[in-house]
Amino acid sequence: MTVELATKGDLAQMFSEFEQRLLAKLKAPQSAKAEKQTFTLKAAADYIGVKPRKLGDLVRAKEIPHVRFGKEPKFLKADLDNYLFQHRVSSSAELESAANNR
Repeated sequence: MTVELATKGDLAQMFSEFEQRLLAKLKAPQSAKAEKQTFTLKAAADYIGVKPRKLGDLVRAKEIPHVRFGKEPKFLKADLDNYLFQHRVSSSAELESAANNR
């Protein structure tokens, strides 16, 4: 049995490729059913892990995409996923790897 050790450059390359694939999936057109899946304010707050009041604050500040039919906003699953991805914080290892590859 042989074991190959990955260098920091190899890991950075793998992370970069993973990130590109993930971004491509987020930007790719989804099926009509998945694209139309909507959440209420409470369900969306549960989905992204915040309290409904916090999500309401984000809506009023227009910091999160939403659709308004009547009084209560609705949220598309794709928009919530994209919002979460945009607020992802890189780990120290990822930042160090990226810095070493520059």
